[in-house]
Amino acid sequence: MAKILIIDDRVANRDLLVTLLGYGGHHLVEASDGLEGLQICLSEKPDLVITDILMPTMDGYEFVRRLRLDPEIAETKILFYTAHYHLEEAINLAKSCGVLEVLKKPCEPEDLLRSVASALNLDSALPSITLQPDFDENHLRLLTNKLSRNVDELRKTNQRLEILVQLGVELGSEKDASRLLQTFCDSSREIVGARFAVVGIPSGEGAYYRHFFTSGMDQATSKKLNRNEALTGALASVISTGRCFRAARDSGFHNLGLPASFPAAKSILVVALLSPLRIYGWICVLEKLGADTFSEEDERLIKMLATQVGRTYENGSLYMHLLDHSAKLAEEITERKRVEAALRDSAARLREAQQIARVGNWSWEPHTQSTHWSEVLFDLFALDPQSTKPSFEKFLSVLHPEDRETAQNRVKAVLSGQDGFADDLRILQPNSQILWIHSRACARRDAQGQLILLEGTDQDITERKRAEVNLQRTVFLLKAVADSTTDAVFVKDKEGKYLLFNQAAADFVGKSIDEVIGQDDSILFDAQSFSQIRARDLRVMETGRVETQEEILTAAGKTRIYNALKAPFWDANGKVIGVIGISRDVTDQRQLEDQLRQAQKMEAVGRLAGGIAHDFNNLLTVINGYGELVLSLLKANDPAREMIQEIVGAGERASSLTRQLLAFSRKSIVEPKIVDPVSLVTDLDKLLRRVVGEDIELSVMSSGNVGVIQIDPGQFEQVIMNMVVNARDAMPKGGFVTIELQNINLDESYIGKHPDAIYGPHVLIAITDSGIGMDAVTQSRIFEPFFTTKGEHGTGLGLATAHGIIKQAGGQVSVYSELGKGTTFKIYLPRIDSPVQTTKKDSKPISQGSESILLVEDEEMVRSLSKHILISLGYRVTEATNGEEALALVEKPGSSFRLLITDVVMPKIGGRELANQLKQKFPDLKVLFLSGYTDDAVVRHGILQAEVAFLQKPFTPTLLAAKVRETLDNTQTG
Repeated sequence: MAKILIIDDRVANRDLLVTLLGYGGHHLVEASDGLEGLQICLSEKPDLVITDILMPTMDGYEFVRRLRLDPEIAETKILFYTAHYHLEEAINLAKSCGVLEVLKKPCEPEDLLRSVASALNLDSALPSITLQPDFDENHLRLLTNKLSRNVDELRKTNQRLEILVQLGVELGSEKDASRLLQTFCDSSREIVGARFAVVGIPSGEGAYYRHFFTSGMDQATSKKLNRNEALTGALASVISTGRCFRAARDSGFHNLGLPASFPAAKSILVVALLSPLRIYGWICVLEKLGADTFSEEDERLIKMLATQVGRTYENGSLYMHLLDHSAKLAEEITERKRVEAALRDSAARLREAQQIARVGNWSWEPHTQSTHWSEVLFDLFALDPQSTKPSFEKFLSVLHPEDRETAQNRVKAVLSGQDGFADDLRILQPNSQILWIHSRACARRDAQGQLILLEGTDQDITERKRAEVNLQRTVFLLKAVADSTTDAVFVKDKEGKYLLFNQAAADFVGKSIDEVIGQDDSILFDAQSFSQIRARDLRVMETGRVETQEEILTAAGKTRIYNALKAPFWDANGKVIGVIGISRDVTDQRQLEDQLRQAQKMEAVGRLAGGIAHDFNNLLTVINGYGELVLSLLKANDPAREMIQEIVGAGERASSLTRQLLAFSRKSIVEPKIVDPVSLVTDLDKLLRRVVGEDIELSVMSSGNVGVIQIDPGQFEQVIMNMVVNARDAMPKGGFVTIELQNINLDESYIGKHPDAIYGPHVLIAITDSGIGMDAVTQSRIFEPFFTTKGEHGTGLGLATAHGIIKQAGGQVSVYSELGKGTTFKIYLPRIDSPVQTTKKDSKPISQGSESILLVEDEEMVRSLSKHILISLGYRVTEATNGEEALALVEKPGSSFRLLITDVVMPKIGGRELANQLKQKFPDLKVLFLSGYTDDAVVRHGILQAEVAFLQKPFTPTLLAAKVRETLDNTQTG
C-alpha cells in the first residue's frame, strides 16, 4: 500500500480523510499547514500528497511551488482538496504547477477514492514542470479574491448584527405572546436568508398547537399547513432533547418527520425554542437562498434567538401561571375541607363496621408505654371502659392461661426486630365461656430501626372456630370412607385449601397427608396445573353443578392424566363452602388405548401392503422370468440385449420394494436361524463404516456374554443397516453412532405398557446417534410406511420394514429422541437357549431332469412362464389352474407325478390343502410351494417349517430350476 500525506489546517477534515483512506490499508501521515507538510515530504518521501489550498503559515500553492523547486521531492504526486471560491481559476493555476486534480469540498467518498487510486496507479513519471513567470501573480490574485470574499461576508455579518440588535429591543419590550412569536418567525427567516419559516408551540394536549406562525408564505400556502400535525420521527427526537437539526438533501425531509403539508425544500434548519427550565416549541426555516445548505453560523444565530425568545415567552407566561395557581390553591382548600369531612364520616362508619364485624383495634407506644383500645375490644374482653386502663398486662389477664406465653413471645419477637404477628388466641370470659379472637399486629419503626409503634386488630372468630370443629368432624367421617378406595378422594374449602386428602391421593402427588392438609394445590402441581385446577374448582362452586372431566396435571415432575369428578360441598344451610372430588389416574389406560389404536392402524396398513405386494410379485415373476429367458436367447452383441437388461434390472428393483412391503406387513417368507447378534453386527462393521463416512465415529459395544436370537440373518442385517443409514442422514456435519448389545429381562412393568411383548429374557440392541433428533409428532409416525423426513430422497419404507421384521421375529422396537440431542432406537429380541446354526453352501451345478411334475397356479402368466421353463429343462409338465382341477387330473387312469408345484393362496382349495390330499394318494410325492406371501399353515409366526420346500415370488428361471432339482433330490422332504 502507498504512503499518503494529508495537509489541512482543520483536524476534522484530516480525520475524515484518514478514516476514509485507512480502510484501503494505506500508510497515512498528517500535517496542519504547508510548511509542516514540506518538512514531512523531505523526511518521509510520500507517494501522494492531498492538501488544502487556503491555510495559515503556508498555503497550498506556495507549498507546491517550494516542493517543485527541491529535486528530491519535485516529482511527488499532488491532489488539491479545497472549498475555494474561484474553483476554475484554482484548477488552471494548479495544473500549471503539476497538481494532478483539484477536488471540491465536500466530495463524494467514491469520487475521492477513485481519484486517489488513479493518482497512485500513474506509472509514468511526471513531466518536467517549469513554474510560469505569472504563477506568483495568479497566486496573489486568488488570495486577494479570497480576502475580498471575506470582506463581503463581514459586511453581511454586520447587517445581521444590526437586525439582531433591533430584534433584541423589540423582543425585550414585547409582552404579547402572539406578536412576540410572529416577530421571531419573520426576523429569523430574514437573518439566515431562508425562503420559509414556521414557529410551533404545542399545547401539550394531543397534537394541537397553542401558537402556530409562518413567514415567507403566501396566504394559499399558509392555509395548506395542517395546524394539528406535529413533528415526528428524527426531527421530533432531536427537538425533544433541545438539540438542532440541519441538513440538505434533494429528496426532501418528510420521511424524517417533517409534516406532509409543509412546502418541499432542499435544505432545512430546525431549532428548539426553549428556556433553561423547559422546551416550549420549535422554529423551522426552509430553503436557504443563494446556497445549498444552512451554515453553522445560521444555526448558531437561530439557536441564540430561540433561547432569548424562550425566556421572554416564559416570563410573559409566569403571570398567567400565577393566576392559575391561585385559583387551583383555592380549589385545593375547598377540596381539603371536603376530604376532612369525608374522613370524619368514614371514621364513624368504620366504628360502626367494627361493631358489626366485632373487630377492635389497638395501639401501643413502647417509649411512652401508652396503650389505646377501641370500644369493641372492651366489649370482647368483657371489661368496663370507664374503670379499666388499657395495658398489655390487662390483656394477658383476660387470656386463657395456656395462651399467655404465646402472646408474650410474640411481643418479644417484635421488640427483637420482627415486623408483626398473627395468632388465634382464647379469651376466658367471666362466665367461663371461651371466646376465640384472631389477633394481628404490625410494627412501625424509625430510620434507625427502633420500634416506635405497635398497632393491630383483634377479631371475634368464635363462630368460625365452631364451624371448623364441626367441619373437622365431618372430615374425619369422610376420611374413613375415602381411605377405603384406591381413587384419590379430597375435600377443599372455598380458598382451595385441603380439608381431607386420602392416602391414594397422597400417593398420586408423592407427599404425605400431613404435608397437604391446610395447603392448596400450589404446593402439589406446577403453575399451569394449579391455575387449571383452581379455575375448575371456582366454576363448580359458582354453578353448583357436578363436573366430570379429564385433567392433565404435573406433580413432582411427572405429568399424568386424571379422570376427575368434582361436586360442590354444601353446608347445612345449603351454602357452598368448598369442593368434593374423586380423581382416578387413567394415564396407563390412555397409553394402552393409544398403543391399541396405533397397532390397529399398522395392522390395517400392513394388510394393504401385503395384498399389493402379492399382486405385484405375480407380475414381477412374469416380467423377470421372461426377461431372463429372452436374455439367454440373445447374442452378446445383440442391440436389444441392453434394453432387455434394463427391463430385468427394473424388475429386480421392484422385487426389492415388494420384499420391503412384505417385511413391513410381516407376511414375508423368511428363513430364521439361531444366530449370534454380536457376530452379525461385527461382520457388518466394515460395511457400516463405509456407509457412515469418515466424519462419523461408529462404535460397537457388547456387555457380558450376549445371548443368541432366532431371526433371518439377512433381515437382521437389513434392520441394522436401515437404522445406521438413518442415523447418518441425521448428522450432516458428522457425529457418532453407537451400537450396544446386552442381555435384558422384560418384566411385568414393561409388559404392562407393551401388551404384545413377550415376558422373559431378551437381547437388547440399542442404536444411538448424536443427530438433530425428532419432535413428538415425528416420533409418533416414524414407523408408518411411506412416511419420510427426507423429502424426495426417502421412500418411507426403511423404518417401516425394520418394524415389520422385528415384529415378525417376536420382538419389540421403540424410539426415544429429543430435538438437538440425538435419537436412540431400542430393539428387543427374545433370547434363545440353543446353539448357533451354521449354514453350508452347496456348490454343485444345477442339472436338468425328466420327472413328471404337476403345476398348479391360478395366475395364468406365472403358470405359462413356469411351464415353459420346466419343459425347457426336460421335465414333463401337467398344468392346472386351481386345486379342484388338479384333483380331477390325478383321478385319470395312469396319472403319476413325482413333484407338485403349487401356489399357496388359491380360490376354493389352497395349496396346502391340495398337497395334503394328493399326499394321501401319492405318499412319495414331493411338494414345492410358490407364493409372494401367505397366511396359510406353511408359515407359522413367520418361521418356515424345515420339511417344506418353498420358493418366494418373484423368482427367476435359474432359481426355479435350482429349487425344483433341490426338492426332487432331497430325501428329507415330502
